[in-house]
Amino acid sequence: PDDRKLTTVNQSVSDDKGELTLKQIVRPDVTQTIGPITMKIEEMKVFHARPSYGMIDFFHGFTHDESFDLVKIRVTITNTGDKPVTFNPVAHFKLDAKTEKTIEDDVYLESLATTYAPSETRTGNFGFIIEQPLESVELLTSDVLNEKRDVIEKGISVSTTLK
Repeated sequence: PDDRKLTTVNQSVSDDKGELTLKQIVRPDVTQTIGPITMKIEEMKVFHARPSYGMIDFFHGFTHDESFDLVKIRVTITNTGDKPVTFNPVAHFKLDAKTEKTIEDDVYLESLATTYAPSETRTGNFGFIIEQPLESVELLTSDVLNEKRDVIEKGISVSTTLK
């Protein structure tokens, strides 16, 4: 379901894809520069999700529970350079320094891991099913690669709390 209007804890939204209830929200307003890439973390939300019957098969690749919690991070990424670069905002994700996730665990699949043309900006989400309440997240971005797939800037680590 579209969660953009969920701004208050315990608020819910539902549609034919299921139901989401907001458990935590933070707008960290963090902007990081990784070579020619600028990445702004706009919002982090934790939801309790109850997918519809039609969506449950998609989530079975990640969990066999019929309802679960998930964290969703919205980012805006811009290539400020004059050449195309390849970048992924989340190569590795650590939840409360305990649980680790990788891009293969991403449930949003919004094509943020891609080649960015000069001056191209993309806004999207990535998110992961979580097994316990969250206090903090740490993500490691990919390296920034040029057209020849050479590393032009190493990935960075970004940490934020959900308090």
